[in-house]
Amino acid sequence: MDTKKIKKWIKIIALWQLICGGINVVLLIIPQLSTIQVKITLHDCIEASVNIIGGLTIFLGLWRFTSWGWKIAVLFIPFSWAYVTYDLFIDYQRGVGLLLSPFMLIDCAILHFLFKRKVTEIFNISSTNLVKLSWLVAPLFILAVLLLIHDLVNDIVAIVFAFAILMGFYAVNKYRRKMQSS
Repeated sequence: MDTKKIKKWIKIIALWQLICGGINVVLLIIPQLSTIQVKITLHDCIEASVNIIGGLTIFLGLWRFTSWGWKIAVLFIPFSWAYVTYDLFIDYQRGVGLLLSPFMLIDCAILHFLFKRKVTEIFNISSTNLVKLSWLVAPLFILAVLLLIHDLVNDIVAIVFAFAILMGFYAVNKYRRKMQSS
């Protein structure tokens, strides 16, 4: 893929982050305007505010092709999902996984793209420590699939399916490393 196409995709990712920040703004405003009583806790407000600020910051950084924008994106996206996952499992309600898994899968694709060598070159990323964080894509992907399958089928099928995907990733990576070494 040439640099012009990569930069176009980076701009699309930046716009996606802006849209996600906007979704969080809407999530804060709708209950205030609704005739239905919805309880929003301080915890919900803080979570949405952090996501709004994070999305806007990532948008600005990626839109301008700054290295800090790339760094914030690859750190903020997986760790925000880690917090959301923690929050989900405290008070899980059926159907939430079905709603969140498409967003997680899109973020997996975004992270996978951002860790590509040509993309890191555009952002002048030379730190191998940050590039090593690419392993975060696999657990995020597995979690998204687990939540999706859990809501569609049931618990045990989701666990078996997620385990099969994990083993598939392991086998593919083992085979790829073997091919690269020979």
